[in-house]
Amino acid sequence: MARRNTAADEQGSPDRVQRLMTPDGSEIDRLQGFRLNLKIEFRRCRRDDLEALEWWGQFSEHREIIRAAFERQRLGELVMLLADLEGFPIGQVWIDFRPTPRTEEGKISASLWAVRVLPPLRNQGIGEKLMLAAEEIVRGRRYDELALTVERSNPGAKRFYERLGYRTSGNADGEYSYRSPTGQVRRIPLNQWVMRKPLPR
Repeated sequence: MARRNTAADEQGSPDRVQRLMTPDGSEIDRLQGFRLNLKIEFRRCRRDDLEALEWWGQFSEHREIIRAAFERQRLGELVMLLADLEGFPIGQVWIDFRPTPRTEEGKISASLWAVRVLPPLRNQGIGEKLMLAAEEIVRGRRYDELALTVERSNPGAKRFYERLGYRTSGNADGEYSYRSPTGQVRRIPLNQWVMRKPLPR
């Protein structure tokens, strides 16, 4: 008696494999792709997040910067706001409350830096929600506006901030430096736009 084909037989059959390898990819396109429902929470950075913020070596060179920022958060000068997914920081924005000179209009600015989202999770609205959460924190401290800088080599980021209401107000040049985990001093030249956004109360 002939044996009936099962689903497992069909998936492993040569015909099935051949269909998955069709030149136009139509079979693959039809079978692949699904949407994940992820619960992401915003919170302050904790000490046990510091290693994870290096993102498996991608930002290990910035270890000194990350730890210095955490110390400033402890002193109340800065907030390291994280997007948390199951205990792992998949996005961040650092809010710097260091006193800044008043603008010509008498406004006081806070600044944002180290804005980033883990690459596989970009274009999902996480960065925008992080920015809006940061704005609420700054508004709650009665600052008049937010400032940030964007590398001129990153026009995509500039468009992202423009979409959120930031406008170019000037340029930032010069350099910044930090010490790598191996003890080498790195000097990084700056070629940036300065962007600002008023925060009506």
